[in-house]
Amino acid sequence: MEKKIEIFVSRHGGPRGMKWSCRAFTLVELLVVIAIIGVLVALLLPAIQAAREAARRSQCKNQLRQIGLSIQNHVGAFKVFPTGGAGPDVDIANYVSNGKPFGPDKQGLNWTFQILPFLEEGAIQGITTQAQLQNAVVPLYVCPSRRSAATRAALNGVAPTFFPVDYAGVHPCTYKCARGSPGCANPAAYNPRDSVPLTKGGYTTNQLSFWGGSNGHVADPMTRDNQVYDGVIVRSPWRLTGTNPSTGEFAANVPRPISINRIIDGTSHTFIVGEKFVRSDWYEGGSKSDDKGWTDGWDPDAMRSTCFQPYQDNDSTAFQFVPLNDPNDLFGKDRDVYYFGSAHSGGFNTLFADGSVHTMGYDIDIVVFNGLGTRAGDELFDASSLN
Repeated sequence: MEKKIEIFVSRHGGPRGMKWSCRAFTLVELLVVIAIIGVLVALLLPAIQAAREAARRSQCKNQLRQIGLSIQNHVGAFKVFPTGGAGPDVDIANYVSNGKPFGPDKQGLNWTFQILPFLEEGAIQGITTQAQLQNAVVPLYVCPSRRSAATRAALNGVAPTFFPVDYAGVHPCTYKCARGSPGCANPAAYNPRDSVPLTKGGYTTNQLSFWGGSNGHVADPMTRDNQVYDGVIVRSPWRLTGTNPSTGEFAANVPRPISINRIIDGTSHTFIVGEKFVRSDWYEGGSKSDDKGWTDGWDPDAMRSTCFQPYQDNDSTAFQFVPLNDPNDLFGKDRDVYYFGSAHSGGFNTLFADGSVHTMGYDIDIVVFNGLGTRAGDELFDASSLN
């Protein structure tokens, strides 16, 4: 019931006994208003969160554009694209001479290290000790939808601290051995459909493609002879033969760094860098494929394969964990994760060899996806798979 309070006030110059009425809310009315405000906030919150995610996604795309521009500047300076480095767990001390880093053909650290001067981060590239390098922060390399720009501790002990990278170079699966190499007169081809849907058998069958095919081994520290690298960012052909950085040799029958004229499929049709998959509960790092960040070499930290379907980070079909090292455990912290993906809903951001950035859906056909990763596969390109 509404209460009416009457107050008699005498005012100077006014008639005495003027009646003023003040109306007040009941407790029920107050609770109803609070409930309405709560409903409105609940309705608005998803819209606010969506707007924030749209802004973060836009920032992520812009970061890829800057990476793409830096890669183009690298091509302008060296006439070739950067390489993917030598192998896992490299040490910068083995790839510098008189304080100057080796070029792309001999550099053991991957493309993220090689493009630093073109990101205005040349001072970081001047660091010649691995421990210091792993503490160097490059904010452009982390997607704001996933994690903040801060160093992490590798839970598996590979690196005391490291700065992660959320973008990876592209490596496709094509042939299992290099044509003309011993026992490879007619090379057999990998089938990316073998790993879709993701099973332990398909994973085991196709993972060796990442390491150069049948002439390689999982987690090889160096490139071997007669290996297959048919993307734009290829593995560094230089391999050390001693403890002295100047002591080394080029592997035989493997590609040297790639120039633009060797991208037969066309730069606008060739995928070279994209967002990588990271389990949403492992954003702080520590898994085998996220334990050394941008300072690693040819390793899933900064290189991924188009031989596997891309996944959203929170997609449970992208991993099995029941529990670590169980026979059914496919992706515990000691397993390599080779595929692309992101924290975004609907798709992940990709960079092409011409510098253009697109969003690619997680449901893209795996054969089309793998074809986009090759530089000279002569595949038909379906532009409807990009936006």
